[in-house]
Amino acid sequence: MSLKKLGIFTLIVMFLSIINVVSAEENMEVGTIKGEVDYCGSGPKDRLRIYIPGRQFSITTGSDGKFLFESIPAGTYSLGFEIENQFIGEKKDVAVKPGEITDLGPVAICPDMDSVSDKAKIPELKVDKEKVGVCRDDYQGIIMVANGRAQCDKGKLSQLECNKNYDNCDKDINNGCEADLMSDNDNCGSCGFICNLEVCLLGSC
Repeated sequence: MSLKKLGIFTLIVMFLSIINVVSAEENMEVGTIKGEVDYCGSGPKDRLRIYIPGRQFSITTGSDGKFLFESIPAGTYSLGFEIENQFIGEKKDVAVKPGEITDLGPVAICPDMDSVSDKAKIPELKVDKEKVGVCRDDYQGIIMVANGRAQCDKGKLSQLECNKNYDNCDKDINNGCEADLMSDNDNCGSCGFICNLEVCLLGSC
C-alpha cells in the first residue's frame, strides 16, 4: 500500500472513530442536576465551587447562587461544596434519571462547626449587616449572625461562635457577637473591661 493510500485509510479510520464516540455520547442515558445554594441561611452565594467527587464535573456559582450540571450519566451522586479550595459540606444521594432534571431547589450549605476538628480552617463568615442570616422556621443548619455563626434549629438559635476579636458580651444570642473587643470602650480586650477616661484601641485602653 502506498503512503498516499495509507494516509487516506488512516483518515477514514479516524473519522469513523469520531462518529462512534459521538454516537455513544448521544446514546448515553444522561440527566441534569440543578439547584441554588442557600449559604448559611443568608441566601445565594457566589464564587462557590460545586463538584461531583471522582468525576470531571465542576461549576462555580454566580451572584444568584444557582448551579446547573448537564449531561450527567444516570446514577446516584454526592455534590461537594468548596470556598477558596476549602471543603465546607456536601449534598448526598442526588439521583439522576435519564432525560430528566433533578431539581434540588435551595440547598442549605454552611461550614459545620461540630464536624471540623481544626476550626481555624473554616472560612470566616463575612457579610453585610443587611444580609446576616435569619433563623427561619423552615431552616436547620449553621447560619451567619453578626460577626460570627450559630446553629439554627427551625427558628431557635444556639451554639453561638464568634469571629476573632468579637464576643457576645450582652449574652443575647439573637444579635450575635455585638462587641468589637478591639475598639469597644465598655468591652476592651474582653467583656466588661471598661476604659474609663481612655479610648480602646486594638484591645487596650
